[in-house]
Amino acid sequence: MQSDVRLYVNGCEFCTKRKGENKTKRAPMKLVQTGYPMERIAIDILGELQLTESGNKYILVISDYFTKWTESFPMPNMEARTVAKTLVEQVVTRFGVPAAIHSDQGSQFESNLFQEMCMLLRINKTHTTPYHPQSDGMVERFNRTLTAMLSAFVNENHTDWDEQLQYVMMAYRSSEHETTGLTPNFLMLGREICTPLDVMFEMPSSVKAIPQNKWCWILQERMENAHSHVRLHTAQSMQRQKHYYDRKLHWEKYSSGDKVCVFFPRVQQGKSPKFTSYWKGPFTVKQKMSDINYVVDCGKKGMDQVIHVDRMRPLRSQTLIGESLEEDSLDLNTNAADQTIEKSVDSGNDDNYSNDVTEHTDKEQHVSSRPFRTKRPPQWLKDYETGN
Repeated sequence: MQSDVRLYVNGCEFCTKRKGENKTKRAPMKLVQTGYPMERIAIDILGELQLTESGNKYILVISDYFTKWTESFPMPNMEARTVAKTLVEQVVTRFGVPAAIHSDQGSQFESNLFQEMCMLLRINKTHTTPYHPQSDGMVERFNRTLTAMLSAFVNENHTDWDEQLQYVMMAYRSSEHETTGLTPNFLMLGREICTPLDVMFEMPSSVKAIPQNKWCWILQERMENAHSHVRLHTAQSMQRQKHYYDRKLHWEKYSSGDKVCVFFPRVQQGKSPKFTSYWKGPFTVKQKMSDINYVVDCGKKGMDQVIHVDRMRPLRSQTLIGESLEEDSLDLNTNAADQTIEKSVDSGNDDNYSNDVTEHTDKEQHVSSRPFRTKRPPQWLKDYETGN
């Protein structure tokens, strides 16, 4: 009974859609390692924020995976033309062309203009799967840090955040990063910058007056040592993060044709988010791309989507154990009776056929019948009558 109830509840489509998220039922962390500055950068847009006096409402955030060097630029809109223009003029002209750009599936990053820019500059453009910001976790985490830092300096109306932005970024790039163990300034520039704090307390500069040719060799050696340190330190840090992230994890594996529900965090207008079921379906798995990504037919004709396994939930059948056993038993009895009849017909003896069928029927009745129960009075009845 308990097994049947568990199977029935697990196969309930409504219950599957209304269940909360299982924190341990997710795919393991995938590590992305880089070996030199500007090999791979992440790009994202923070906003919509309070409109400033300069007309800005968004922040374009660009972060380097290797050095953790991060740039932030205020923008009046998040159109593809504005994003591409800012990226080229503020990043490419100063640090060179990155080998790869990683972003979410925002329309400005997937537009023809942005794709053409990447093609002309020979940039490998990658993106996350829909509704899965964990695939762009580095820049998403920085957005939280940037928001917390800006909130300490903006005015009461929050309308001057664009004026405070570059001061906050200077402080961030001058701080030692936990993953690399060094500051983004040192890894990108080869030296620590002179901050207003250094000027105020007259701290000695780390760069001494030496000839230019000698400085070049010193800088080269310093950067080689720093990059080797970052590669080792980053690999250890990523393995440590993966170890803690992957503890007690288990995830479903699907095959082509499986029925699943998919998580869509959208609320229809006029409906309460508290009562909204964010799991939609049932949908059909069309193709397995990897252990964590699947092509799923989400109901839109000709528009199959690549879905991360964390957004998928299996839709099981409600066939109970008792029902399946009864069906199997019925099939076995039917097959046995058919075999007995066929055997008698093949022998050509009508008497044997009649006897075989009668004997087989008697055995079935004997097996299926229950023994008669002997009814007797309870033990205390005699004492009760004697006491009266």
